[in-house]
Amino acid sequence: MKTPKEILFGRHAPAEPKLDGIRALVLDELADPPAGRTDERARSKIDFVATLWRELIAPWPTAWAGLAAVWAVIGWFSWSEPMPRAQEPVHAQTRQAARNVFARLKEQRELLAHELEWAALEPPPSPPGPRSEILSTIRAV
Repeated sequence: MKTPKEILFGRHAPAEPKLDGIRALVLDELADPPAGRTDERARSKIDFVATLWRELIAPWPTAWAGLAAVWAVIGWFSWSEPMPRAQEPVHAQTRQAARNVFARLKEQRELLAHELEWAALEPPPSPPGPRSEILSTIRAV
């Protein structure tokens, strides 16, 4: 009994010579491309660069010159700065920042405790009376 693979290859066996011919043509073309095609590619790249030059750079020469001058000044400033002095390590900076945060938290807690003591000493405000009493006092005035 034949396997499915053998049956499939048997059906497509007549197409093999045609496929081999196509494969040979493609490989020949890839190995030695026609002369006109490479010239077209080179010409299209040159046309692209020329179009880019005409549309982006040529219409605004002063803008591009100004942009180049700005970048030159930025570069000059970045290279003319003296080398930075050695700073204290990052972990020392974070440790100092943590101390500051904890000191601020301690101050906040003390202030909150002080405010809560004052709030405990003051009598709570009396709740407002019924609305009818409020309206009668307003009408009386």
